[in-house]
Amino acid sequence: MGQHLEGALCGQHVKAMAVGVCARCGTFTCLECVCSVAGAVWCAACARRPVEAREDSQVGVELARLLSLLAWFLPPLALVALAVGWHQRRRLQRGELAWSAGWHLRQSLRQALVVLAVWGLILGGVVTLFLLSGGASD
Repeated sequence: MGQHLEGALCGQHVKAMAVGVCARCGTFTCLECVCSVAGAVWCAACARRPVEAREDSQVGVELARLLSLLAWFLPPLALVALAVGWHQRRRLQRGELAWSAGWHLRQSLRQALVVLAVWGLILGGVVTLFLLSGGASD
């Protein structure tokens, strides 16, 4: 904090050089609006929001992670994980979640997509073998 970021301008004061990036929303901040919260750089808007609203909002991200792991054993859960993850992604974009939750959210969405792809390949292979072996012959 205190150093100018090369060519970056503050998101709030468009003529001021940025000195940090908000750990929560990713906005560039200048010296006038930069805040330190628990040792991290935050913009003034994020610092004004209640901490409780940010802390318990991680439940949906954790649910998406759990569902994407369980989907390896029960593939339809991957669809539920995608739906929950997509909803949490929208909340992240609106600034309702801590920016740090984004990494876990992206991992959950990727894993759910991989589960669907792997199970799709397995099912496709089984159907192909069934059809090549003559199907349900008399």
